[in-house]
Amino acid sequence: MSALLAPDEIRLESDRRLAISTVALILGLDLAIMILDLRRAGPGLASVPPVVAIRLFGVVFAAMIAGLLTIVKTRKPLEITIFLAALGVVAMVVAIRAVNPESGTNAFAFDLVFIATVFVALPTRPTLQMIPVTLLCVAGGLRIFDPGTQISDSDRVYFAIIYAAAVTIGYLATARRRDLERDLSGARNAEMEALMDAERAKRELQTLRGIIPICSHCHRVRIEDGRLWEAVDMYVSRRTDAAFSHGVCPDCLVEHYPNVRAG
Repeated sequence: MSALLAPDEIRLESDRRLAISTVALILGLDLAIMILDLRRAGPGLASVPPVVAIRLFGVVFAAMIAGLLTIVKTRKPLEITIFLAALGVVAMVVAIRAVNPESGTNAFAFDLVFIATVFVALPTRPTLQMIPVTLLCVAGGLRIFDPGTQISDSDRVYFAIIYAAAVTIGYLATARRRDLERDLSGARNAEMEALMDAERAKRELQTLRGIIPICSHCHRVRIEDGRLWEAVDMYVSRRTDAAFSHGVCPDCLVEHYPNVRAG
C-alpha cells in the first residue's frame, strides 16, 4: 500500500503554503509602496522619510517571516509565526499612521482588507487571530472618534458598524472553517484506519494462501526450503493473530491415557 499522509500533515502543509503566499504578497505590496514613497519624495532627498524607513523595516520583517514559514514543520510554530506576522503588520500600520496621519477613508479600507486577510488567508486559531485584529480595530476606533479627524458623526457610526460586522463575520467564518477541518480530519483518520485494517486482513489471508507442505505422520509443516519443520500451531501463530490453547481429544485420551479414561 502506498504511503498516506496523515490528515493533520496535509492540512499543515496547505496552511503553510497559504501563509507563505500571503506574506510574499504583503512583502511585494509593501516594497512597491515604499518605492512609490521614495519617488514621491523627489530626487533631492536629503534623508530617508520616516514612512519609508518604517516600510523598509516591514519588508525585512516580512522576508524573515517568509523564511521562518519555509522551515516550520509542526502546527504550533506555524501558528506562532503567523501570529507574529499579523502583529508586525499592525505595528507597521500604526507607526506609519503616527508619522503620516490619514484623514480619508483609505486607512479604514485597509483595515477592513487586513481583517479579511487575517481571518481568511492566515490560517491559525481564532483566538490568535482576534488579538492583532482587535489591536487594529482599537487603533481605528481612536482615529474614527478623534475630534481632529474630518469625519462626520454619521460616518463615524457607519465605520464603527462596519468594523464590528467585519470582525464578527470573520470570526464566525474562521471558527466554522476550523470545525469543518476537524470533521474532515476525523473522517480522514477513520478512512485511514479502515484502509490499514483492510490491508492487514489482506496480508493475513495472503500469508496462508496456497499449498502448505505438511508431514503426513507428525503433521509438522515444512519451512525454509525443507531444512526445518515446524509444528502446525507454531506455523499458524507466527503468520496470523491466531493463538492456540491445547487440550486432549477423547480419542487421544483413550489411546495415550487409558488409565485416566478408566478412572
